[in-house]
Amino acid sequence: MTILARNEEDIIDQHIKFHLSHGVDFFIATDNGSTDKTKDIFLKYQEKGVLHLIEEKDHNYNQDKWVDKMIKIARKQYDADWIINSDADEFWYSDSGNLKLALPYIDNTKVLFVCALHSDPVDYEGEFKIPKYISGKASGPFKCMFAAKGYKKIYKGNHNVKMFPFFRKAKISTQITIFHFSVRSYNHYKKKIINGAQALERNPRFNYTIGAHIRQAYEEYKKGNLRKTYDEIKQKNTECLSYIKQDSRLSDYVVNGYKSMNSSLYQRDFYNGKAAKTYSGKTVLHKIRSRLKKYQNYVSKFFK
Repeated sequence: MTILARNEEDIIDQHIKFHLSHGVDFFIATDNGSTDKTKDIFLKYQEKGVLHLIEEKDHNYNQDKWVDKMIKIARKQYDADWIINSDADEFWYSDSGNLKLALPYIDNTKVLFVCALHSDPVDYEGEFKIPKYISGKASGPFKCMFAAKGYKKIYKGNHNVKMFPFFRKAKISTQITIFHFSVRSYNHYKKKIINGAQALERNPRFNYTIGAHIRQAYEEYKKGNLRKTYDEIKQKNTECLSYIKQDSRLSDYVVNGYKSMNSSLYQRDFYNGKAAKTYSGKTVLHKIRSRLKKYQNYVSKFFK
């Protein structure tokens, strides 16, 4: 697993601990000039022999280049079989308790697209705590994991990957879910928006469409409206809870000592289209199924 992080001290230790218990063998991590304890946490796991740390000082949002570097180190130096490019706020979960058991060993699939579910923003101080229930609001686009041997190029945001011929068979995973905590406390959100927007502005490779949501939030920050933006995100997620089935699998797994309890059939319900009916006046059920169908068509065209 690769991780690119900057100032994620509230969540990064839990992230690494969780994935080590969940079938990840080793981490290639890049610290992008953190000013908190993120680097120290990485160093702790490097001393334990389960992490290789890289430092990138430039604050210019060169995510794709840095991730590409980590992938090549994982493949060449550590002989990785499969690679997951994760953000610090993503928890890649399988009901089996081991991501390896969710890999498609039989049908020769080399790329898996995985759906992410957003958590609700919660104001807190200190270390982030995984909430008991996650609303299960689907976020998009999908993230991908892939066989290291066929890797050619990673795309921005880790949403897609280019593979060499004979390594292009892809499908959507129904056995893995990403629990995504992208918006946590207000203080973390503010720092994320400021740092992210300023980094984007320093990179001449990117036009205004790259990181558009960060740029928009930064404009609200400059107007003094960022707190209002954060509260609106919280309100939307609160409304979402009334319609979308709440998911306790991740919390149950951690509370149970990093052992799967299989306490929720949410994922099966999600992919069968039973998870939700309406949200903000729109039909979520059909949107979810339509998104899956569109991505299946996209995958088949992309890898022809």
